[in-house]
Amino acid sequence: MKNLKKNIYLYSILILIFSIFTVYSNANMPMIVKEITDSISVKNFDGIFNYFVKYALLILLVLSSEFITKFLNSKYKKCLYLKLRNFFVRGILNSGKKCENPQELYSIYNNEIESVVEEYYLTIPHILFQGISIIWYMYLLFSLNITASFIILATNIISILIPYTDLLWAGAFGCLMAALNFRDSKNDGG
Repeated sequence: MKNLKKNIYLYSILILIFSIFTVYSNANMPMIVKEITDSISVKNFDGIFNYFVKYALLILLVLSSEFITKFLNSKYKKCLYLKLRNFFVRGILNSGKKCENPQELYSIYNNEIESVVEEYYLTIPHILFQGISIIWYMYLLFSLNITASFIILATNIISILIPYTDLLWAGAFGCLMAALNFRDSKNDGG
């Protein structure tokens, strides 16, 4: 069981590392294209070959890191299934109670554990990948144009907050109504 726990930690760290490689290469590809077009526009053809080599290496890095990440994700998922199923079986065996409904246990063992792994454990590496992507893309965006970066950042924050504006308006309206009711009750002598 200790090896299984070590494998889970090892796979999660390796997934994170290869996700960083994927983000780095995906984000830097447009930067290389920018350098190629800038070199062509100023007719500096000496460095274009180097940029094409960098671009090809980034493509290879994307392909290999994506492949390795998918492979590690499948190994990570398999280890999580084994770990949770072992916990489940040990919990049943250690309880010492006789089960009245074994079909329910089979359902939990075969279906519910997979749902927990898919919906909870596998979303954690995905959230980390998205967070790293956002940070790296914002860094590159700020290195290109600070004013445009702030405009894009503001529009993204506004688009995130729009679903919550109804809650803000409802809360403000509720507070206003409570204040008016309180004031009316004081005027009524209540």
